[in-house]
Amino acid sequence: MTHSGDRVFLRTPSTTRLAGANFQALPKRAEFMWSSEAPALDIHVFYQTDGDKPRIFKWIAFANRSGQSVRITRATAEALEVSAGGEPLRGGVGQPVVLGNEFFLGIEHPAAANVAQGREIILSHHPDCVLAPGESWKSERAVLGAAIEGESVEDAFHRYLVDLTGRSARFAPLYNDWGAHDELGTLVKPQLTERLTFELVDQLKSLKSKYEAEFADYVLDAFWYDPRGSLSEIQAAELAAWI
Repeated sequence: MTHSGDRVFLRTPSTTRLAGANFQALPKRAEFMWSSEAPALDIHVFYQTDGDKPRIFKWIAFANRSGQSVRITRATAEALEVSAGGEPLRGGVGQPVVLGNEFFLGIEHPAAANVAQGREIILSHHPDCVLAPGESWKSERAVLGAAIEGESVEDAFHRYLVDLTGRSARFAPLYNDWGAHDELGTLVKPQLTERLTFELVDQLKSLKSKYEAEFADYVLDAFWYDPRGSLSEIQAAELAAWI
């Protein structure tokens, strides 16, 4: 954890003081309690198994016991380094990191950054929230999942998503706005804005009216958010009302 002014970058504690630990048998869960003085925080790190499924979850939480507000700009639920020969692959915003054909790692957040750099893996998200004195906060869950014998890591990840959401796979027409805006900043096409999004939705309504073309889902693709903010500039509920 590092502290700069009123901003806190929270990672799994390494320089803070271990205050205690608590282990529960059912469900299988471990809780480690830490404390820091600059700023004054009570930090909790949780590990929990997923029943008999080959997965481990981890999340962090802390209480602000200082006399001033604390702003959380980035929360890293996991940062680890794998041994040589097992370099992680894939990863990205909303995509898991994969180790061989055996393990997947990620954080349960639509815009989470699952970063693989060499042999290092960093799972984090950007809540950009402010805690007043006495308030508490909890991160999104990080997950380490494993494929069972005879199963690919892709199938293991899919099985995890089904268990998490309660929804099985379905085939449905999907509209993606990737080709309508300039996600690479070359100015060949317009930038993705709320106004452009609603114009595209109007075009979809026209296609439905003229040709009975329907889409089950609308995907806002890369860079719809303001990186300086908290990923909430385009309200999903408002967009859903347009479709």
